Amino acid sequence: MRRMEPGTGYRWIRRGTARTGHSVRRRWRGYRRAWIAREPEARRFRRYHRLDDAAWRRVLLDSVHGNSTLPMPGFPPPALQTGFIGSSNRDAINEAWTFYRLMADLRDRYGVPLGPDAQVLDFGCGWGRFARMFLRDVPEGSIWCADSLELALTTCRETGVPGRMVPLEHMPPSTLPSGRFDTAFAYSVFSHLSPKAHAAWEEEFARVMKPGGLVFVTTQGRWFVDSCQEFRDHPDRITSVWHEHLAASFVDRDGSLERYDSGEFLYEETGGGPSLPGEFYGEAVVPRQYFEEQWGRHFELLEFIADRSRCPQAVAVLRARPA
Repeated sequence: MRRMEPGTGYRWIRRGTARTGHSVRRRWRGYRRAWIAREPEARRFRRYHRLDDAAWRRVLLDSVHGNSTLPMPGFPPPALQTGFIGSSNRDAINEAWTFYRLMADLRDRYGVPLGPDAQVLDFGCGWGRFARMFLRDVPEGSIWCADSLELALTTCRETGVPGRMVPLEHMPPSTLPSGRFDTAFAYSVFSHLSPKAHAAWEEEFARVMKPGGLVFVTTQGRWFVDSCQEFRDHPDRITSVWHEHLAASFVDRDGSLERYDSGEFLYEETGGGPSLPGEFYGEAVVPRQYFEEQWGRHFELLEFIADRSRCPQAVAVLRARPA
């Protein structure tokens, strides 16, 4: 490629019309992204890794419309994003950033840093909004994206989401490697799993985590029971099929809260369409006591965060015990 004298490109843009300048800048960004994309993975990782939080968040948000100065995955159509998570584009990234930063803070607190040799599991990756965030933390070949929906994995591949794509069945076993992961997370996955599926996947997490590795699992918090009651009390707020399901869930509000407070797993078999039957999928509200008992053989429950100002769902922070 012919080298350009310093500053000549900028002067050329300024001399042209606004339309021409915009076109040139866009083309120049495309050339730069293509050049960076041909870099060896390790060098490209170092480029991401040196960014601080503010710069990295800006890269993620700029990538929504393809304006990032670094090569980043694309975004599926907004309607598809919303179908998975209820939001899209910048809103989806901003929501995910809160949980991403919460995990980072907790890894620092419990001494589980990420770096060139670490492995990350995104369990229930959806269209890949979280996986792209970890490009700054580990090389792209160390990100594993697992999901039971083929649409999710196909979307990730088509938009260039980094990592290894791993199809899952509704129940384990899986093809994930044993004792491999330094950190794993399941955002808004166990908030839908039935007790049967929850217990089975806990065993699978115990198999795939390194001793001392951290797992972050979200579930619906105690307040979710009240949210369902609100839809019954205010039917005018129902704007989706999901809201209709919620209005029909946990109809004995007081009894549900009493059972939750006593440590009982609350579950409604709402299902998630033909591919997600109620036997496996619904609405789950899982208390701290259940995590202590069900996960206790293989994991230490470090924290159970039930604070909506920190995360929209409750978060169980678990450390894998030595084998």
